[in-house]
Amino acid sequence: MSIKKIDIYGNASKKVITTLFVNEIDLKLRLLDFLRKNGLPIAYSCDGHGSCRKCSFNKDILSCQITVEDYLKSKEGLLIFDYL
Repeated sequence: MSIKKIDIYGNASKKVITTLFVNEIDLKLRLLDFLRKNGLPIAYSCDGHGSCRKCSFNKDILSCQITVEDYLKSKEGLLIFDYL
């Protein structure tokens, strides 16, 4: 497997906050869990059920509703969080 990476961009700061590298085990995690596991302060208050919409990125995608693998397949480019 080739090494996959995810660049995290802060819309508020206008810069790449960090780059995270994904291993095979991480692919099955919800993106929300992967980001929090790697120390990013991702907001959420609905325990990952998709109702609070605080964990949204790229304007309308919820990190609690997509796996790391599905995100990487989506070709979304940078992960953009408005509040970072």
